[in-house]
Amino acid sequence: ATYAAIGASLRILRLTDNRLEQLPENAFAGLPHLQDLELNHNHFFTLPAHVFNPLINLRVLQIANCGIERIQPELFSGLRSLVDLELALNDFDMLPENIFDLPNLHVLGLDGNNLRILDANMFGQSLRSLWTVDASLNRIAAVDPNIIAENSTISNLNLAFNGCSDSNFADIPNN
Repeated sequence: ATYAAIGASLRILRLTDNRLEQLPENAFAGLPHLQDLELNHNHFFTLPAHVFNPLINLRVLQIANCGIERIQPELFSGLRSLVDLELALNDFDMLPENIFDLPNLHVLGLDGNNLRILDANMFGQSLRSLWTVDASLNRIAAVDPNIIAENSTISNLNLAFNGCSDSNFADIPNN
């Protein structure tokens, strides 16, 4: 389904707590002015690689508690205006390289998943505006020290309730 009739004026779309199980590739075609999309509490296991590409003005994307097990490498690639991305309480245990190569991203919620490592490669080279990363309540046993070294703008890194040991933090810079 497309939203061509209301696409010219729609800025916020909340589809939270429905019974959505999949989104067609063109689900958001005709919504070029959408700025806030909430898909929380649905039942996606994965999402089509380019489903968000038409949303060039999207600033907030919430896909929390949806049972997502796998994230396609290109899923967020067209979201150059994205500021806040919430992926909490899903079921993925790894993320593709450069998945968060988003130049305007300030807030990233990864809490409550099954991540085992927090790797700088997932953030991409253009991610220089990130302030907050919440990776609490995962299974993170290793933290790439380059996350802080390459992203000096991060002021809040939440790794609570992961099981990290002292050795995981030996190489993290103290700026």
